Amino acid sequence: MLELQIISPKPEQKFPQIKWNYEELKAEIAEAMQDYQNLVVTADSEKDCKETRAKLNKLRTAIETARKDMKKKINEPLKIFEEQVKEVEEPIDTAIRNLDGQLQELVEARKEQKRKDIEVIWNGIAKKPKYLTLERVWNDKWLNATYQMKQVTQDINDILKKDHENTETLAKLPKYAYEAMQYYAQTLDIASAIDLANEHAEIERRKAEAEAKKQEQEAAGHEAEKNLPNVPQNEVKKEEGTERNEEKLYTFRFEVRITAGQAKTLGDFCRDHGIKLTQIK
Repeated sequence: MLELQIISPKPEQKFPQIKWNYEELKAEIAEAMQDYQNLVVTADSEKDCKETRAKLNKLRTAIETARKDMKKKINEPLKIFEEQVKEVEEPIDTAIRNLDGQLQELVEARKEQKRKDIEVIWNGIAKKPKYLTLERVWNDKWLNATYQMKQVTQDINDILKKDHENTETLAKLPKYAYEAMQYYAQTLDIASAIDLANEHAEIERRKAEAEAKKQEQEAAGHEAEKNLPNVPQNEVKKEEGTERNEEKLYTFRFEVRITAGQAKTLGDFCRDHGIKLTQIK
């Protein structure tokens, strides 16, 4: 049985505590440092202060050096232990990688076989639209080992049922059902397909209203022309032995009942033909 055994120190043993004159040195330093807490450096005491600063720095360096040396001594066996552990772990890691690779190959092989089984189910369904391919409705969770083929079959049936309901809904649209169906076949998005049909229908409605309004205005303009008196276009006048065409002007007063749009059309007509309109108040 492969088992790691720590011989020394025993797992139940604690590492020996580092013993040093901690309490003594701590008290001495605390007492000695009190003299420097409120020390004011002056020009006269500058030299002595520098010497004191050097001694304090030397003391601190000595303590820090002792700490580093002790840490190095303690870490040395740990460093050797870690290197030895890595040597032991390397063949284990190699074996794990080898097993993982082969296990993953088995998983991929099972997934591939399951994919083929799902394709058989899909291809075995006779009544399905051409635009509805397996790739478009594919769900990666179907390949999970915990996802049973029975559930996959149920999912596919639900997809086909929902698609049938969607196409029936689109077929019942009052207008632009064909365009909506074409869009749905490309996107499988029934909501957007219905919005597209409604948008086209709304454009058609506005276009029909605009065309009807235009025809109504044109009809009103033609009717206004019919009600104008029939007067000669030109009169020939002879003057000083020459002959020239002059248009004689006539003034008529009449009342019309028209909409604002029709009034604009009539106004445009008169302006284009040089007819002066005067409002009767």
